[in-house]
Amino acid sequence: MPTASAGVCPSHDREATLNETGTTLETETQGPETGLGWARALARLALLCVAGAVAAVVAGTGHWFILLLGLVGLALAAAGLWWALAHRGFARLLGALLAITAPVGVLVLYAVSGLWLVAVIALAAWTAALGCARSALRRLRKPHGMHTRTVRAPAGP
Repeated sequence: MPTASAGVCPSHDREATLNETGTTLETETQGPETGLGWARALARLALLCVAGAVAAVVAGTGHWFILLLGLVGLALAAAGLWWALAHRGFARLLGALLAITAPVGVLVLYAVSGLWLVAVIALAAWTAALGCARSALRRLRKPHGMHTRTVRAPAGP
């Protein structure tokens, strides 16, 4: 798309461009005020939240066997989710059941072991990390314009 000679609109920080029909289309310019700085800050915050979740689990569990069982439960939940998404029929049902029961079993194991507070803190940190990571990626995503196509003029009324 060729750029219009109007340049940058200072009031909106948008650049006017011409599309195929010759009308102007405003697009965001890449300046320091755009979401890139916020996206980087949110990505760093997400990494800090993940580090906090790992630190809470490692510091909170003096029992390495329980931590190992928690990781096995996480792997089982991932395998069950994959089965639920990749297969059909009875295998999908078994995968969904495994994806649901494995994390519940890990939470019950942590509660019985007296580590429910560690599990809640780690879960909160993971949730915050996922939220920050999603927000960072959404700030970098360019908006989708309306899809258009050129057509012939009608042959008759």
